[in-house]
Order: sequence, then structure tokens, then C-alpha cells
Amino acid sequence: WLAFPFVLVLCTVLYGVVPGPVVKGYAQDEVGRSLWYQLNGLTCFALVLLSLFLFPWALPYVTFPPLHCLVANVWNGVFLGFGLGSLFSLILFFAGPLGKCAPKREASVTEYIEGRASIMAKLEHFFFGFRLNPRAGGFDFKMYLYLFGAVMLAVNVLGALALEMEQTGQISSASSTYALLMGWFLVDYLYHEEIHLYTYDLVDENVGWKLAFGCFCFYPYAYAVPLLPFTLITPDIAIEPMSRELILISVVIFFAGWGLSRGANNQKYYFKRNPKAEFFLFGL
Repeated sequence: WLAFPFVLVLCTVLYGVVPGPVVKGYAQDEVGRSLWYQLNGLTCFALVLLSLFLFPWALPYVTFPPLHCLVANVWNGVFLGFGLGSLFSLILFFAGPLGKCAPKREASVTEYIEGRASIMAKLEHFFFGFRLNPRAGGFDFKMYLYLFGAVMLAVNVLGALALEMEQTGQISSASSTYALLMGWFLVDYLYHEEIHLYTYDLVDENVGWKLAFGCFCFYPYAYAVPLLPFTLITPDIAIEPMSRELILISVVIFFAGWGLSRGANNQKYYFKRNPKAEFFLFGL
């Protein structure tokens, strides 16, 4: 169970100290000033994954659990992620509506401040959150949540591959195909951090239980579910290899969906950067 807090602490420290390009985002603070972001997600992602392999070698006298233990004890991580997301959400909820909130929620936040919010309204605030971009100095909690979710998902995918190798002595073509596609998704997401500063997540979604639970628990574990049949459900049984046709179909479907999402995000970015232009990358 120590694997989850190890990744959490490492990711938190790296996000706070690793340098990166500083860019102006589309979101604004409560007085209308554009927020500035330090984009170090991809570097932190690479350093955390690299450390999982280097630490056991560099510190031979410290006992590190094998990578496959992450997935073999997956429920420990799920419960820790659920608890941490809930605790973080409670802290933000009791801190109250400080700072800027999403415009669509300003009326309900005003009711809360004036003491007119019902129990259901308070539960709604806990779920969706009060604040749009909570920060502590230069530490942006929303960007950190997305980074941690991506890092923990990658760790779980690598752990699932290690567990399958431990159980069957090989990694099936189905597992390797899924892992490579998920790896592309994560690296692509972090590589395009600046573009995501112009999407709904950063511009119009408050930070509450929905986002905290999603990044601490749902994102890193639910996205890894397709690998579980090859590890936890059918251990010690070698999986039949996928045919080349099925692999090709899987890759085509994945990149069709990826093209739609990447194209939509790029269109938002280019439009908001230059709304008078008549043509935008990937389409309109």
C-alpha cells in the first residue's frame, strides 16, 4: 500500500520544484487578470516513471516493493485514492468560496455566502466545488490533480504488465497494444499542456469532489481496467495472442477517437488565441 503515497509524495515534490516554461492561460482570477502557468507536467511524468526503476538500483539497502505489487494490491490504491480525494474535497469545501468560481455557479455560491443554501445545494457545492482555480502560491491544484492522475495511471499500466510477466512469463499482444496506446494518450496529453489551458477543464470547471475523486481514484484506476482480465481475473493463464487484424482495428479505432478529441481541443486553442482567423488546424 506504500506505493500510492510514494508516487503521491514524489509527484507533489517534483511538481513544486521542477522548472518549466511559464505561459499565460485563458482562465482569469477574481479581478480579471489572466492566470500564468508553469508547464512541467511531461518532465515530472518522465522523472516519476524513471525513479521507479532507478530508486531500487540506487538505494540497494532500501526495500522497494516490486512494480507488479501495485496491481496485485489494486484495491489498496483505490481506497487510498477515494479517501484522499474526499479529504481534499472536504478541505476545499470548509475553506469556503474564496477566489473565482465558474460563472454558471456564481448565483448558487452567492446563496451559500448569504446563508440561504439548502442541504442539497451544499452537497452540490461539495461535489462540484466552490473555486475555479485554487492555488497556494505558485502551486496550482487543478493542474497538479491532472498530472497525478496521469502519472498514477501510467504506473498502474506498467504494474499490470509487470504482474502479467510475473504470472505467465510473457506479456500478451493485447496487453502490450493497450499499454502502448494508453502511453500515447498520456504523453500526448502532457505534451499539449498549453492547449489544455484553453479547454473546459481549466476554464469552466470548479475543483470539488468530482474532480478530486476523478484524478486521485477514477482516472488512474478505471482507465486501467482493460488490463485486469490479463492479471487479476485470469492469473497464471497465458492469453491467446491477438491477430494482426484485431490489433490494426484497435489502433484505428483508438486514433479515430484521439483525432476527434485532439482536433477539438486544438480548435478551441487556436480560436481563442486568434478568433478572427478563418481557418483553424484540424478543421474549421
